[in-house]
Amino acid sequence: MKAVAPKVLVITAILIGANAVALSTYRSSASSAELRREGSVATGNSLVEIDRVIAGLERQIKRSPTSSSLDLLARMQLSRGRITGDAASYARAQAAIIRSLSIAPKNLEGRTLDAEVRYTNHEFAEARRLSTAIVNEAPGELGALAIQADAERELGDYEAAGKTMRRLVDVAGTAPSVIVRDARLSFLTGNSARAVRLGDLAEQRAELSGLLGATLSFYPSFRGQLAFDTGSYNEAIKHFTRALRIVPGDRVASLGLARSLAATGKENAAVTLVEELTNRYPDPVALAFLGDLRTKVGDRRGANDAYALVEAVAALSASNRQVYDRELSLFYANHGSNVAEALRLARAEAVVRKDVYAHDTLAWAEYKSGNIGDAASGIRKALSLNTPDARIHFHAGMIFSKAGSPAEAKSHLQKALQLSPQFDVLAADVARTELIRLGGES
Repeated sequence: MKAVAPKVLVITAILIGANAVALSTYRSSASSAELRREGSVATGNSLVEIDRVIAGLERQIKRSPTSSSLDLLARMQLSRGRITGDAASYARAQAAIIRSLSIAPKNLEGRTLDAEVRYTNHEFAEARRLSTAIVNEAPGELGALAIQADAERELGDYEAAGKTMRRLVDVAGTAPSVIVRDARLSFLTGNSARAVRLGDLAEQRAELSGLLGATLSFYPSFRGQLAFDTGSYNEAIKHFTRALRIVPGDRVASLGLARSLAATGKENAAVTLVEELTNRYPDPVALAFLGDLRTKVGDRRGANDAYALVEAVAALSASNRQVYDRELSLFYANHGSNVAEALRLARAEAVVRKDVYAHDTLAWAEYKSGNIGDAASGIRKALSLNTPDARIHFHAGMIFSKAGSPAEAKSHLQKALQLSPQFDVLAADVARTELIRLGGES
């Protein structure tokens, strides 16, 4: 969902923060609530069905509100947000769960869902606090344990996240949502081969588990992002296409497919796909990517139109800004449109969120602001886990080049292009140009 993306997959399906340039299917995990649902049929196979269920629930709640109906409404709003990228759906989910807890404040299901909604809304510290309290009270509450692991990871406490993950694997290691979390942590800590193996296993288990809709489509989307980030673009196309057969029009799968098509030289097909997507779901991540695609094919006027909409859409609500801050910081830094705001957003996030991508985003904003010493210090933190993400290595190469360390710069630029030769529709060409300037082979 880096802007990547995010902005994006969220906990259950995919949140914004997109892996690398928009919303990463990696930078989130399968839903904690899914741990309690696996093996059963999940409600909501399409956006039309989800909206129908939401409308019915709202009518029922208006007549006779109950904590269980409000919990279900919150779940459906989460599913809606994961398909559309509409941060307002997450805000509505939070409003529903707050009302549910006012009716039944000790309800374990509602409290766990509250932690999940907080996580989805990027309130990671609060999600960790709430989930940890539940786990201390009820150690067998696997949903809360999953949220705890997710929040610890997003906060950059990888040691704690690893310990929590081991507990999850011990008690529910065959669940697809646990396997995919393990894959995610493996990628972050430098083991992409293990991540791919686990991603394959998670996708296979999910297909056999009876899951439906966005909960199921998460798995091929996650696997598609792994394929993209390891440079296997045709394989990525297959996985994202499979996800779109499960949920036609799914936002994250559509973005992933468009990125993969562009990486194989099919930029015009990617433009058409993203134009259709933004007509339905005009979120900042998709609009920024559309602008980059149009730039790539030489449509400068169309690119400027898309870029102009990015901030306008993000500013429509406070919830948009909260969910998309990382992506907005990267957008401003990448395009030089508002470097001061890019730095402000990145610094604010780094206060509370210290994962490798927070360090990377801040380092890039510092670099674009001319603060090269701070940028170099920050990018070393982003590189500390050896995460095999081409975008981090691209940023490192550009920063070290400016910092007067050409050998390091060449090494990281070569690494970026080795990992994923077309990792970004615009930045990959920048990496090649800089590498040639430094005397390296592109």
